[in-house]
Amino acid sequence: YPLGFARGDGGQHNVIVDIGWEGFNDTEGELLIGPDGQATPFLQEMIKFMDTFELEVQRTRVLCRRLVDLGLLKPVQIDVKLPDGSQLGAGGVMAVDEDKLKALPEATATELLRNGILGLLYAHMLSTTNVQRLTERLALRLGATAA
Repeated sequence: YPLGFARGDGGQHNVIVDIGWEGFNDTEGELLIGPDGQATPFLQEMIKFMDTFELEVQRTRVLCRRLVDLGLLKPVQIDVKLPDGSQLGAGGVMAVDEDKLKALPEATATELLRNGILGLLYAHMLSTTNVQRLTERLALRLGATAA
């Protein structure tokens, strides 16, 4: 930020800048356009980053579409109780249904293994076990803020 991509006519991406952002100015920081009117190395790196990010967004959409097609996602509600007794909750979260994953036909499981999706699914399932640790860290931070 303050740089972003906007899809233009014909599907190309255009770099956009939020010139209203308080950190955007013409006196300090990195130049975006050089004296020759060309993108500076800094801007070129930012464009490269945004290109990569956009590619990963598209790959994530394809992955999620495949998971939906296979019926592997289920809605979950995350409810945590903080040490002070207060509750935090998050709805609208989707998680991999491990039972459905285990029940996949062998050919489908092999496909997911070979294209790297299976590893991502197991990483996701492993990461969901960290909710309790994250809750404990949040409680510590909230306690420090209150103190």
